[in-house]
Amino acid sequence: MRGLGELVFSTTNKCNARCQDCPIVPSTRPSARLRLKDMTGIVDEVHAWGSLKLVVFTGGEAFLLGDDLRKAVSHISTKGVSTRIVTNGFWADSKGKALKILGDLKDAGLTELNISCDDYHQAFVALDNVKNANEAAIEIGLPALLVHRRKPGGTITVEYLSNYLGVDLQIWRAGKVNSDNNVICTSRNIPLSPHADADGANACEYADEREWAGPCQSVLRSIIVFPDLSVQLCCGIALNWIPELTIGSLPEDTLQTVLTRGNQDLIANWLALEGPSSILDFVRSKKPAINLAHRYVGRCHLCNELFTNPEVRKVLVKHAAERREGLLMMRGALDWVANDWAAPAAALEHTDASPESATPGESCSPVES
Repeated sequence: MRGLGELVFSTTNKCNARCQDCPIVPSTRPSARLRLKDMTGIVDEVHAWGSLKLVVFTGGEAFLLGDDLRKAVSHISTKGVSTRIVTNGFWADSKGKALKILGDLKDAGLTELNISCDDYHQAFVALDNVKNANEAAIEIGLPALLVHRRKPGGTITVEYLSNYLGVDLQIWRAGKVNSDNNVICTSRNIPLSPHADADGANACEYADEREWAGPCQSVLRSIIVFPDLSVQLCCGIALNWIPELTIGSLPEDTLQTVLTRGNQDLIANWLALEGPSSILDFVRSKKPAINLAHRYVGRCHLCNELFTNPEVRKVLVKHAAERREGLLMMRGALDWVANDWAAPAAALEHTDASPESATPGESCSPVES
């Protein structure tokens, strides 16, 4: 099984924050978390395939795992695999506490810390906590990236954070050499809430079409495992119950079986080869009157809008198989010349379950989960 370089654990759906448009923490679901033995077992299986480079712990809030988080980091580090933790920093309510917690994790082999800080998170977590965590990471030599979602009309801008933290924050650049510390990744907020007013004055910041067109860089190269051990074939930004992105559940199948199923899935390959913009064009060609926007924040926003729209899903149930031959030829050519695909796709599967009967967590089309 080649090509799976990144493994993401959505460690828990519990969080001390309730950020707007968070795809992971629904208030109506019972609390759940991944067990240490599940995480280490999954890592062992994926590591044996020879391509795993990074394991990411996110949430919810990953630090709610307590010492299991440190133990998981330690286990992964013995395999020479990098680790990253994404956190809101709630635990860093003093500099001394932050030094102790991060020091233990660095000793266990933690490679990188990501600290969320913006108007959304700081409605629940004091900005002093971010300052404590950032300063502690610098003091012990742990690379730390500040992760910032821009809120139009918001208070906590990059400039505001630089002043508050007393440092000159540098903007993180993809594919460039970046500093280990005092660096910030700032991006548009992706509106995922079903009640979001997409045209509201402060709703979101739209991107140029070039930024949301083209193949998804995550599907078939990264997976996310949720607390209930369901597996999603992308980075996990879209709502986590979308059937087309959820390819199975580990209690019922082995991880290799789940990934093989996803690797042969029509929609997964479509997203990986041509991206959600291609699906958007296809759906519009079949049903021009369908109510879909003409601008998006990014690919994840578009993907979420497509697969939470019942009319889109009806079109795909009826017509998606028309793209099977073309996608299979593209996939076959890539499998022939490249080494970064998960496995050859012998066939691209497409089911015809009715979307009217689909509910969150069930498959409608084309994934059987």
